[in-house]
Amino acid sequence: MKWLVLLALWPSLASAYERIVVVTVGISDYRHDFSDLPNGALDAERFARLMESNPWLGRVTVSRVAEKDATITGIKGTLRAAGRTACADGGCTDQRRSLVVFYFVGHGMTHGDEGFIVPREGKKGDPDTWLTVVELRSLLSQEELRPVPHVLFVLSSCFSGTLLRSDTIPTDAELRAASPAMGGYITAVLGRQARVGIAAGTGGQSVPDGPPGQGSDFGRALINALTPLHGLPDMAADQNRDGCVNHLELASYLHNKGQSEHNHPTLGTMAYDDGGTVLLCRLKRPAVVKAPGPIENPKGPEVLRAPATEPPVAVESKPAPAAERPNPAGIDWVFIFGGNFVMGSDAGENDEIPAHSVTVSAFEMGRSEVTTAQWKACVAAGKCPDPTYVPCWDERSKTIVDDPCPMVNVSWDEAASFATWARGRLPTEAEWEYAARSAGREQAYPWGNESPTCAHAVFDDGGRCGSGDLSKAVCLKRAGDTEQGLCDMAGNVLEWTQDWYGAYHHREQLNPTGPAGGRYRVVRGGSWSSFGWDLRVVDRNRVEPAKRSRSVGFRIVRRP
Repeated sequence: MKWLVLLALWPSLASAYERIVVVTVGISDYRHDFSDLPNGALDAERFARLMESNPWLGRVTVSRVAEKDATITGIKGTLRAAGRTACADGGCTDQRRSLVVFYFVGHGMTHGDEGFIVPREGKKGDPDTWLTVVELRSLLSQEELRPVPHVLFVLSSCFSGTLLRSDTIPTDAELRAASPAMGGYITAVLGRQARVGIAAGTGGQSVPDGPPGQGSDFGRALINALTPLHGLPDMAADQNRDGCVNHLELASYLHNKGQSEHNHPTLGTMAYDDGGTVLLCRLKRPAVVKAPGPIENPKGPEVLRAPATEPPVAVESKPAPAAERPNPAGIDWVFIFGGNFVMGSDAGENDEIPAHSVTVSAFEMGRSEVTTAQWKACVAAGKCPDPTYVPCWDERSKTIVDDPCPMVNVSWDEAASFATWARGRLPTEAEWEYAARSAGREQAYPWGNESPTCAHAVFDDGGRCGSGDLSKAVCLKRAGDTEQGLCDMAGNVLEWTQDWYGAYHHREQLNPTGPAGGRYRVVRGGSWSSFGWDLRVVDRNRVEPAKRSRSVGFRIVRRP
C-alpha cells in the first residue's frame, strides 16, 4: 500500500512539467507477414491530437513517427531526439522538469522470456527484426534520455506486459478513498526519477485491434482517460479530483475501461528508478489551444473527428465532496467515469439503428431505481404529489411489501420534479445506455453477454422469474449488476429518461440530449412484464409523458 502516499490535494496547480514531449508510433500497414492493424495509425493519431489540444497540460511537443519510418532505427532515433528536446534550455534540471511519453500501437511478440515490439519491417520468426525490451531499457540509460526525470511508456500491443517489471494496480475504491498526503507531495515525487510503463495486456495476452475505424478498446480508453470532463477542470482519470492524473490513476482507469475478454491492462516499470511518479496536472488557467480537426482514417476514406474537447471552464474551486452535498432523498450515488462508446446497434430493431459514436461526461447515478420511501420524503417536503403507491414482492421475506419497492405509477413530469428536489435530474438516453453497458462496454446486457436468467433480472420468462403483475424489491438480483454496482438496469421496471423519442443519426455526438420535442419520452431497461430480448442494453421503448404505469419507474443522475 505504499502508493497511498502518492495521492495529494494540491490547490492552485501549475503544470507539473516544464515540457512534455510525446512520441507516437502507430503501425497499420506491416510490410511483411504480420497482419495489418486497421486501427494502429488511427489510435496513435488520436492520442497525438489529444495531447496537442488538451488545454490543461501546458507545453506539449508531439513527434509522430510516420509508418514508413517506424523501423528499429527510426523509433530509437525519435526517442533519442525526444530526450534532447525535453532537456533543451535546461528542461531537465531540478527546477525545470520534463516528461517524455512514448505511445506504441502495433504488434508485440515474445521469444523465450523476452518481450518485443514489432516495427513495420518486422518478420515472423525473426527476433532480430523486432525491437527488444533490452534495447528500450538501454535507451533510457543513454545520454539523450538518462537526464530526463520522467518517462512514461504506453504500449498497445500483444504480450506487452512482458516489457514491464510488474507492479500492483490500486482499485478504484482505494484510489478514491486515499487521504491527501504531505504538502510537499509534488516536489517530492517529481524529484525522483520515474521510468514507468502501462501495457494493454499482460505477458500472455493478445490485444484486439477493434472494429476498423473505431479504434481499439485500449486506445479509446486512453483518449477518454485524459480528456477534460465536460464543464469541469479535471481529466476523466483524475479519480480523487486533485487536479492531477498520476500513472497509478491512469493505469487503474485503463485497467477498468480498456480491457476486453482477451486483455487486461497492467502497470509496471521499464527500468529501475527512484520511485518517482508521472503527473499530468492541470494548469490553474487553461492554455488557449486550437481545437483538434478531423482525423483521416489511414485505412479508408472515412473522416473521423477527434474526441470533442470543449474548452473547459477555468474553475479553481471543486465540487463539494459527496458527503457534504445536499442529498435530501438519501440516494446511494455511484460515480460513472465519462467516456466514448458505440450507442445503438446495427443488428437490432429499427429504432436501435444505426450504431453511432457517443461521448458522455462523467456523472453520478442512483444505484437503484427511486423507491417509494424516497418518494414519500419528497411528498413530506411538499415537492411531490401523493399518488397511489404500488407494493412489490420481496423474495427474501416471501411477502408483499411497501418498501424497498421501485416507485412506479408516476408521470414523466412528476419524476422530473422529484429529480429536481433530490438535487439531480433524469438521465439522458445516452447516459442511461452508457451506464447500463458498465460504462460503455460492448456487451448485450448490464452484466455481460450471458443470456438473462432469474439470477440476473426480474422479467417474464414464462413464470419463473416474475411475480405476477408486480415488481420486486430493488437490488435483489445482484448477479445482474453492472460492473460499477448499478442494480436493476435490466428488468423490474422501465425507467424514464430525459429525452424525447426520435431516430438515431450516424454522426458522432457529445452529450446528446435527443430531439427538441415530440409525442413520447424514452423509457429504458425492460420490466417485470418484458421478455429476455427486451432486456438488452440497446432496447428502446416510448411512453407518453403524462401516462402513469405500474411497470414504469425511474432513477436519477447528477453531476459529480
